[in-house]
Amino acid sequence: MPDVKVELKDIEGHWAKNYIETLVAKGYVKGYPDETFRPQASIKRSESVALINRSLERGPLNGAVLEFTDVPVNYWAYKDIAEGVIHHSYTIDEKGQEVMVEKLD
Repeated sequence: MPDVKVELKDIEGHWAKNYIETLVAKGYVKGYPDETFRPQASIKRSESVALINRSLERGPLNGAVLEFTDVPVNYWAYKDIAEGVIHHSYTIDEKGQEVMVEKLD
């Protein structure tokens, strides 16, 4: 993953500032649209799966359908959640995105 430069408004003086900046620079975490990281907030399951996928250089998965009633198709982490829960084979398309070829049991 390429190094990314993002300024986060709420990490100055936080004990994990250097760790957070490293994770942001590596592209594993992005922070929120309001340029905050919210270091004291609990991490959500959607954020967790996106972080795990990025750290493993997996997904997000295109072409999958989830059976979770609480995850709408237009949810920002839908494809990351699909990547994390569907055992599958995949190809990489011309845009460099992962596309499911077959759902495996």
